[in-house]
Amino acid sequence: MNDAEIHILIIAEKTPRARIIKKHIEENFLQARVDIQGNEDFRIDNNAENLVCIADLVSVQESSFRIIERIKKKLSHAKIIAMHIYRSAALIEPLYDFGIDGYLYSEPSREELSRAIMAVSGGEKYRPHFFSYS
Repeated sequence: MNDAEIHILIIAEKTPRARIIKKHIEENFLQARVDIQGNEDFRIDNNAENLVCIADLVSVQESSFRIIERIKKKLSHAKIIAMHIYRSAALIEPLYDFGIDGYLYSEPSREELSRAIMAVSGGEKYRPHFFSYS
């Protein structure tokens, strides 16, 4: 990881999982600022550099595509990692087509979460290990 700070916004209802993810990130990324917000209004400086949004799509009632659309509209330069229960390429690929930069199964390992954050903050796409290109 380079020395630049990563600003990570976890978009979720304030669930125990969101707090666990926040704690893991803070323990493993010394140069990270982590915030948790609900999906109603993203209150963050749109000029924050190296912004990664982790959208916990399982914890919210709104459509996955609607949430992604709102993130892209309000935080246009942010990299987006979506988290959901999907394990099928047929369900995941449309999220990439819609503009996400990475995808994680709803309960990622610490290592996978770290790999995803590093990849998308570095400008790469991140696909989970189980993703099939069939």
